[in-house]
Amino acid sequence: MLRPVIRFVNVGTSLLSSVIRAGSGRSVGPLGDRPEQCLILYDFEGCPFCRKVREALSMLDLDAEIRPCPKNGRRFRAEVKSRGGRLSFP
Repeated sequence: MLRPVIRFVNVGTSLLSSVIRAGSGRSVGPLGDRPEQCLILYDFEGCPFCRKVREALSMLDLDAEIRPCPKNGRRFRAEVKSRGGRLSFP
């Protein structure tokens, strides 16, 4: 019963954040030096910090491998914990 409410709040705050930031991350700035290695972003969709990183990647036109880490996800969350010692995003 509580799960749909939490999902609604997460989606609502994400949408509100997009509206407030007025589409930031939709334009590309001048190209600079490219990183030697591909960037990797361990991404949690509801995280406002991850959103800012995704916007910056878009604005700077940087290629990155996005590794989604949803709550209770099994694919990349263990890797995040082993690399950083805790589940912290981005």
